[in-house]
Amino acid sequence: HYPFMKTVFNEPHLRRLLYIGSETHYKNLSYMTEIMKLIPDVQLYRYGGSSEHPLSHLPNVRTTGNVTLNSEMGRHLCNACDLMINVSISDANPTTLLECSSWGIPVACTPGSGYYGGDPFFEIPESNAVLAAQFIKNLLRGPDDVLYKASIKNRALMQTEYNWEVFCTKIWNKLSQYL
Repeated sequence: HYPFMKTVFNEPHLRRLLYIGSETHYKNLSYMTEIMKLIPDVQLYRYGGSSEHPLSHLPNVRTTGNVTLNSEMGRHLCNACDLMINVSISDANPTTLLECSSWGIPVACTPGSGYYGGDPFFEIPESNAVLAAQFIKNLLRGPDDVLYKASIKNRALMQTEYNWEVFCTKIWNKLSQYL
């Protein structure tokens, strides 16, 4: 269960990023490392994976190992972080993006994260760390209403489009054609 919990954002100069995931090669953490080097005044809370990865050695990155994404952890993440980021190069429908959206944490990701075209998430530029860093920093330092509107919109999408009932109906409708 993923209740909507992100109702307040930190002050623009105190906003933090969130990353949940491993360091599997397709997660593209070398790109995230490049980006985070360019925005040393922005904190990234990283959950999952090893503290031995170069990303974890940056002074603006706080790494915690694997965690269970339950309501208690969700409350902690909602209080601490303001934008979930993912820079994968090939990651079909990562559930962490949907889980964070359900809680109300806005998401910014590359098209390789499984979503493209800017909807339902903010789209991070691929292959250009300078542009990506500026894009992320602009989102974090921008007005609350940009993040809040994305939070509300994405939560609504999670309830209407990205849920088990819709998923099962789509699968059943497709499979039933062959029965």
